[in-house]
Amino acid sequence: MEWIETTSGNRISRKAVILGATNILLAGNTTIAASVSLNGDVRLNSASNKISIQIGKHSLIGPSSEIWPPIIGFKRTKTKAKRVHGTSKIGSFTIISKNCVVKSINIGNRVLIEKNCYIGNLSIVYDNVVIKKNSCIPDKFIIPPFSYVYGKPPNLVVESLPVSFKNIIERKAREL
Repeated sequence: MEWIETTSGNRISRKAVILGATNILLAGNTTIAASVSLNGDVRLNSASNKISIQIGKHSLIGPSSEIWPPIIGFKRTKTKAKRVHGTSKIGSFTIISKNCVVKSINIGNRVLIEKNCYIGNLSIVYDNVVIKKNSCIPDKFIIPPFSYVYGKPPNLVVESLPVSFKNIIERKAREL
């Protein structure tokens, strides 16, 4: 059996690497493909917040992609500084294709991230966005709703999408 299926309909590949599983929340009907790395075993910004990665319903994390909670600061000790992470929230009906690295603090609902993309630390991707293959979103970059994004800095392009796109991406996410 190649998949583990949960009672809430999540499908997780047995070949996925999940660190800190107790710190990861999957809403339901989410698919985690082979060779995905979910890195939930990090120092969080607050003792009361125990969720490092939160993924909404009907979402897909494609093969060989990595999800990292964003680094929000450092905590100094006597000997060194340790990274402090926030929660990485990924919305519902979101598709992250293969070979992507995500360090975003928030990815909205109905977002399509095509293959080989990098989403920088503390970046924010609002609802109904398409990020084309091989794109690089810099750290702390904000992508507004209904955007079509492609390229790499300094040639990163952000264009508008029609409002009807909302239904298209939701239908595609349900099919997957």
